[in-house]
Amino acid sequence: MERNCLEVTVVSARDLKGVRKLFKMKVYVMVVLASSDKEHFKRTPIDKEGRTNPNWNFSVTFDVENHSDVQLNEYTLTFKLFCKRKLGDKYIGEVSVPIQDLLRAASGGTDSNSPPVITRPVRLESGYTQGVLTFSCRFHEGSVVNDSGVPQPQFSGLDQSPQHSQPAPERPSLRRSLTTKVQQLVTSVAAQVIADEIMD
Repeated sequence: MERNCLEVTVVSARDLKGVRKLFKMKVYVMVVLASSDKEHFKRTPIDKEGRTNPNWNFSVTFDVENHSDVQLNEYTLTFKLFCKRKLGDKYIGEVSVPIQDLLRAASGGTDSNSPPVITRPVRLESGYTQGVLTFSCRFHEGSVVNDSGVPQPQFSGLDQSPQHSQPAPERPSLRRSLTTKVQQLVTSVAAQVIADEIMD
């Protein structure tokens, strides 16, 4: 199916807030494309070595329907940074960008093979900023999208892309089901009779 496609590459982050004192930071990014009525989620792998300066260079893609400029204003791309932990992942901060800004940046690149690189401050839960996130974006018009996706996190709200439905298994007929149950009952009764004979 032909769709417009937004390709986003999460490059790296620098000088993030440290949210672990005894163990290494293991950081990943949840990339969320949200409109007024739906959200789509993709996730980067976990960087296990960079600590507060992680690197990913990981690309994800989103289908963007051919909306008017007014409708596109409702879309926002958000990068949510988390630290992986066994007892529950720790939120670090996030970067939010209106989709229109990304489309303008993508169309403003001079080299189609090198999309513009964007660096934005990471906003903490407190409202302050600490550290920066670097990413790039490219908009493909009329592209055939075949994205296999990335590992989903252990949160609610997974990728809402349509999935290919599998044919429902054939249900056994009522007659076959009743025959099977009768056979099982007869077998059970016979076994009980034999057991009683042995005990006597």
